[in-house]
Amino acid sequence: MLLALLFAAMILPGGHTKTEDAKDTVQTLRSLFWRAGTNEDAITPFFTAANECQDSERALFKGYLGVATMMRARITGNPLKKWYFFNKGKVLIERAIDNKPDEVELRFLRLSVQKELPVILDYRNSIKNDCTFIIHHISDFMSENQANQKLGEKMLDFMVQKKLIDPSQRPVFTLEK
Repeated sequence: MLLALLFAAMILPGGHTKTEDAKDTVQTLRSLFWRAGTNEDAITPFFTAANECQDSERALFKGYLGVATMMRARITGNPLKKWYFFNKGKVLIERAIDNKPDEVELRFLRLSVQKELPVILDYRNSIKNDCTFIIHHISDFMSENQANQKLGEKMLDFMVQKKLIDPSQRPVFTLEK
């Protein structure tokens, strides 16, 4: 009986479990992140979706919120707001990584931000360590599921494109079916 009640409590309205909803949210944030990286019109929807997760305790959601907050600085004209969004996003990203230092996706989020920021902001201190960490752990990350495999491929493509790794360093990986 207790087990049935616990299971029933996990089911949300509409027949989805909290786990299913979290997976959907992660996929949405991932998609919006990549779109916002190349299209400024996608930054606001990315920030809105990430901001809806601000009450979550999941470090990954906090990391995406940090990146989305930093991206808002790109579309803000006011220099004080730019500085505010940069600092707030930086704190969110660093706290998320402090919570889950072994999470490949969080390390990549920080890496992508640090690589794209102007040098004058002095937030580029983890690029080398994050690259090394990602290369050493990407195979395990990609082997978890097909979504992670696709994301891992994008991460590696980004790292090659930004000349963070040589194409010969790029691990080749395929998910067993």
